[in-house]
Amino acid sequence: MSLLLLPILLGCNEAEPTVDAPTADSAADHSSPVDASPADVPTADAPDEPQPDAPSELQRDLAQEAEALAELKKTHERFSFWKLKRNADGAVIKLDMRSYATDANVVHLQKFKQLEDLTIVAGSPNKLSDRALEHIAGMTQLTSLDISFSEVTDGGLTHLKGLTNLRTLILRACAKLTGTGFENFKGMTHLQTLRCGSCENLTDAALAHLPTFNNLEVLELNGCKQLTDAGLQSLAGLTNLKELSLIFCENIGDPGLQSLAGLTELETLDLGATGVTSDGLVSLQKMTELRGLGLGGSLLDDKGVKHIENLKNLKLLIHTGSELTPEGVAQLKKALPGCVFNDNAIGLPDPN
Repeated sequence: MSLLLLPILLGCNEAEPTVDAPTADSAADHSSPVDASPADVPTADAPDEPQPDAPSELQRDLAQEAEALAELKKTHERFSFWKLKRNADGAVIKLDMRSYATDANVVHLQKFKQLEDLTIVAGSPNKLSDRALEHIAGMTQLTSLDISFSEVTDGGLTHLKGLTNLRTLILRACAKLTGTGFENFKGMTHLQTLRCGSCENLTDAALAHLPTFNNLEVLELNGCKQLTDAGLQSLAGLTNLKELSLIFCENIGDPGLQSLAGLTELETLDLGATGVTSDGLVSLQKMTELRGLGLGGSLLDDKGVKHIENLKNLKLLIHTGSELTPEGVAQLKKALPGCVFNDNAIGLPDPN
């Protein structure tokens, strides 16, 4: 028997390769994502529920205004007579409550956050008091305020101290004001127009607080009969003044006008029914920008012509009740051919 057949005959098979059992380390190295625990599997976040947009500041302002207007309508049956002006966004920027304002309904104005121009003139007999000013003390965005014909006092003006953005302040016919409360206006450095006409108890104390108003262009003091020549000295530095009314200030005379001689930017000056004489008009000679001059009811006579005829820009001269003769008028007309001479009116036209 051949030796080559021996393994077969003996039943011996060729050895098969063996595979080692996997170790713990190798198992870890070949792990599959399928074998990973649920905690290790990333999951997609659930979509957030849509949230409503928060109201904008403008939307909140408009909502508050709507509430305030609704309340105001309840306070006066003639609400429709009030004048409103809105900006492009629909917010109220001007409100004129002339003749219908009261201490009670002014409280609602605090909700007008963008209001710039406010007129709160009460109708007789319900005149506004200091309480009304208290309600508007926080309206620092105001640029124009009219509280004429009210019973506010000097003490009440303290509520206006924070309104430093005012350009226009109108206090006509506020009979209880003497002017001591004007100290509260010193922060109003932007003030351009101050109208205090017919404040019959206003004194020189008011004028003493005006020199800091370097931007003041319009000053109305007509009918303030307590003012004197001494008080006008406080106005000497207001070199930007363009309009000054002193009509019916009967205690103002030539010395007072002399204090104003340096106000060369003046365009209108009303001295009607004052104590200014023809001799005092020499103080006008440098006021060459004058367009309107009121001398109605004054002591003007022909001697004053020489002080006026060099005012070549003059367009209107009121001389009603003066002592000018026809010859004096003729001389002025020759010197000022572009000027209108009015002997019917007492004062210059009121721009407002």
